[in-house]
Amino acid sequence: MYHEEGPIWVKIKNIAQRICDGLELAIAVIVLFGVLLAILMYFPEITAILKVGALPENFLGFLEGIFSIVVGIEFLKMLCKPNSDNVIEVLVFVIARHMIIGSNSALDNLLSIVGVAILFLIRSYFHDKKRARIEKENEAEEAEERQKM
Repeated sequence: MYHEEGPIWVKIKNIAQRICDGLELAIAVIVLFGVLLAILMYFPEITAILKVGALPENFLGFLEGIFSIVVGIEFLKMLCKPNSDNVIEVLVFVIARHMIIGSNSALDNLLSIVGVAILFLIRSYFHDKKRARIEKENEAEEAEERQKM
């Protein structure tokens, strides 16, 4: 019988963590490849819009593709640097894409706006919490230095 904190359990957790890190990196590379490919595929469309002009129906399709690329880039950032800011950025872009591209009702738009506001409140909460922690650490360091003098 093993104990949860035993050395075998720690080794298993470390191996599992390394496997997850490797899989995350592999997914990030695949997403990067997909984003780069999507950008390259858009060059002909950009030149066509520049030549002919942007008709509203064509531009909406173009904008949808661009937003998909932006969401892919934000998702890639989230995979490479997973933190609350990057997760919230991805969610904000997804909601913005939904609002701009989709044909939504007024209620859908209102709920989207409320969703973005909630995300910004959460982001502000995390920043305030982080700022308070940094200030507390700085105060502790200053108190330590005063005691040494």
